Amino acid sequence: MKYLYSIIPAIILAYILVMIFVYFYQRNLLYHPKENNYAGDTIEFDYKEVFIEVEQDLKIKSWFIEKNLKKSKTIIFFHGNAGDLSNRIHKLNKLNNLNSNVFNVADIPRFNKTGSSDSPTASRSLKFCMFLAPICRTST
Repeated sequence: MKYLYSIIPAIILAYILVMIFVYFYQRNLLYHPKENNYAGDTIEFDYKEVFIEVEQDLKIKSWFIEKNLKKSKTIIFFHGNAGDLSNRIHKLNKLNNLNSNVFNVADIPRFNKTGSSDSPTASRSLKFCMFLAPICRTST
């Protein structure tokens, strides 16, 4: 029983140290792919490239696969995990077969105007989402 009283604080201390490490090195733990494993995939759909201006000097690249805006639903696909939109062609080919509109959205840029790392804020994400609804509802 006396070992239990020395093991529990050691476990708690180890947990706290791991959490402190993760907190300070969380930027280094992000995955940023540098290679395109899907370079051979061919695009089997027609799309419009759309740039959404969220703020001044901040535009988000998107692809819009339009089927029928009035009759079909729209799937909003946040591909995430950095990388280029073309790395998701294999998934978009499958989504294209669902007979739905597909709006493929790139990551919100994680760098400020000076080039240093800057996590996207809630206000940027909110502004971005406010732009999505009208784009997916209107046909041009």
